Amino acid sequence: MLTAIQTAISILLLIYLGAISRKLDILRKGDERVLSSYVYYFAIPSLLFINITQTDFSFDTIKYIIIAILPIFIFIILTISICFLLGVERETLYLLIVSSIFGSTVFFGIPFIIFAYPENGEKLAVLAASFMGVIGVSISITILEVYKLRELKIIVGLKNVARRLARNPIIISIILGIIASIIRFRYTNTSSHSSPYDR
Repeated sequence: MLTAIQTAISILLLIYLGAISRKLDILRKGDERVLSSYVYYFAIPSLLFINITQTDFSFDTIKYIIIAILPIFIFIILTISICFLLGVERETLYLLIVSSIFGSTVFFGIPFIIFAYPENGEKLAVLAASFMGVIGVSISITILEVYKLRELKIIVGLKNVARRLARNPIIISIILGIIASIIRFRYTNTSSHSSPYDR
């Protein structure tokens, strides 16, 4: 309980500092776009890449990832089922799914976990946010493209989805991080099993 309170206070202080900076004109109108672009295109991808590169994808790690992304799929199934039973329009269903799963997982999730678990918080938060972000972004973009399928063919819609995902800096950094982690793991194993005569 104490950890939750301390973490909530830390997040609220960060929000308060942001509001004060606007009030004192430290950050002016329009600066948030520059900061958001920097965070989205450089800071977050760098953080994800570095942490994922240092991650060993063991059975426990994969289990943790599955547990992290499982609520997204449970929510989608429940939302679709409830909307189907209540006769909710398709447009409203799309809006509910996109607005719910495409949240600020990275911006608020990572600081929250770091404050809650100072020792391993960063790695755990980055690992969860990375794969939640991939799932969230992929599903959101797919739904938005499906919404436009009245005018487009399915193949065109899928191409648009693939094109957007391929240009997403967060997804690119995650994929590169996984590749680098696998290469590092193989290199480490090869070095540890090398013959003493090779030294």
